[in-house]
Amino acid sequence: MKLVKIRNKYMYRPKRGEKYDPEGNHTYMVYKDKTTKKIYAIQTTHLYEKKKE
Repeated sequence: MKLVKIRNKYMYRPKRGEKYDPEGNHTYMVYKDKTTKKIYAIQTTHLYEKKKE
């Protein structure tokens, strides 16, 4: 498992009317499941931002 910063434009597209900053980024825990060979990314930004603790 690794902690990585990924830009918004690579992870999702905004819904209509939603604020969206394509150059912004979030911290994700990324890991690969050994049995299914799928890659999972779990957003964890809220756990690491000091102003939100």
